Amino acid sequence: MIVLVAFLLVPIAATAYSLHQQRLYQANAVVLLREQSLSDILQNSPSPQPAQAARIVSTEAEVARVDVIIKRVLKAAGSRETVAAFLVHSSVSADPNADLLTFRVNSQEPATASRFVDLYAQEYVRYHMALELGPIETARASLATKMSALSRSGGTSGALYQSLLSRDQQLAALEALATTGASVIQPAVSTPQVQPRLQRNVALGLVVGLILGVALAFVRETLDTRIRSIDEISGALGVPILARILAPRPSFTGGGLAMMERPFSVESEPYRILRSSFEFANLSLGATSVLVTSGFSAEGKSTTVANLAVALARGGVDVVLVDLDLRQPGIARLFKLDGPGVTEVVLGTVPLDDALRTIVLSDQGRSDANGAAAAGDGTLKVLTAGLLPPSPGEFVQSPRLVSLLRHLASSCDLLLIDTPPALVVGDALSLSAHADAILFCVRPDKTTIRSLGHLAEVLKAAPISKLGAVITGDSDTDLPYGYTSYSYASAPAGTSR
Repeated sequence: MIVLVAFLLVPIAATAYSLHQQRLYQANAVVLLREQSLSDILQNSPSPQPAQAARIVSTEAEVARVDVIIKRVLKAAGSRETVAAFLVHSSVSADPNADLLTFRVNSQEPATASRFVDLYAQEYVRYHMALELGPIETARASLATKMSALSRSGGTSGALYQSLLSRDQQLAALEALATTGASVIQPAVSTPQVQPRLQRNVALGLVVGLILGVALAFVRETLDTRIRSIDEISGALGVPILARILAPRPSFTGGGLAMMERPFSVESEPYRILRSSFEFANLSLGATSVLVTSGFSAEGKSTTVANLAVALARGGVDVVLVDLDLRQPGIARLFKLDGPGVTEVVLGTVPLDDALRTIVLSDQGRSDANGAAAAGDGTLKVLTAGLLPPSPGEFVQSPRLVSLLRHLASSCDLLLIDTPPALVVGDALSLSAHADAILFCVRPDKTTIRSLGHLAEVLKAAPISKLGAVITGDSDTDLPYGYTSYSYASAPAGTSR
């Protein structure tokens, strides 16, 4: 689109600019210069080298722009135009390969352009000749004075008089030759229109527009690292997209987990979609322990894994959720739990049964007429982070923690592990050796496509299967998930959903 817009707009702008330009016509006249000056001829100097000749011609082009010549041109034309104004619409250029000067004058009238360029060339020739003949005229005047004095004294027959006469004759010959030193060899013949040149400007506009559009598109693609589509996320991570989790609407004021506070609301439906996608993606893997991570913080991984754990438990899965984000833990806050956690269990200060909390789901889940949990309901147990260790990176690699994770995985259907962002610290990479699969959380407005590629490279060598990715937060990317108005019907009185 950028290339197309530039390809169309630049020629349109060139056309509009051309149509608003005044019509100008240009007349040209050419002046020939000789290679040697009179002083060189008098001294029998050799012809100048090509570089020197080119410099002389360039100098003469500058001489042609002096005020004296311009004033003579304007006076001869009877024009009241100023010297500065005439210099604007006229020019003199030197031919780099010949002793030629090209005079150009632009005007709104072809005849005016021709008349002014001819006068310009002629006045330059006169000025040029005056510069060369000045020393000769001065020398001849001096000789005439001396010869006149000898004539009055009767010395016309002497050798001195004959020498002065011979010298005067030589200068007269040089003066005659000098008239051909700079001459107009081509007066104004035609006056083509030089402004506006619509066809040329449109053609240049097309070329410039194409080049500009390609350059702008290249710069945009290089500098713009935003995520704009689901394909970019999936391609960068090399995994399928399992669900799209929108940020809660302002009407949702529970302040906790959607699957706990409002399990049948619009906000909970994406987590049910995620549960179904998760189970389908895990059919071939058969993973019993899954890490959940993201590239950076504030991408919604803790909220996502907590709601996913509740959704899976409501779907009949026995789930254990462990918070191993020992730098910024969030599971305890989301489930409103306090007390000991995984660190105390690993250190042996608290038994596992005391730290592992069972989350009650039957009050908001499916139940029979007597209020008992319906058959098929799963369970959810949560092991929070507890006290934060002074060195989380070493703690997650401790053998006792590895042993604890294996025990928890064997005691349930699915072990979910909340880990720190993989591009910030290396905890997730260390834990990947002790889990079966990994799930990514991506918030498009918090990360870039380059960061996703870096995340994929970081975990490329990890001995763990990539389960999929979950898109979180608000974004203008064209992702297809998220409900806006669909909701459940009201339940009959005296029953629970």
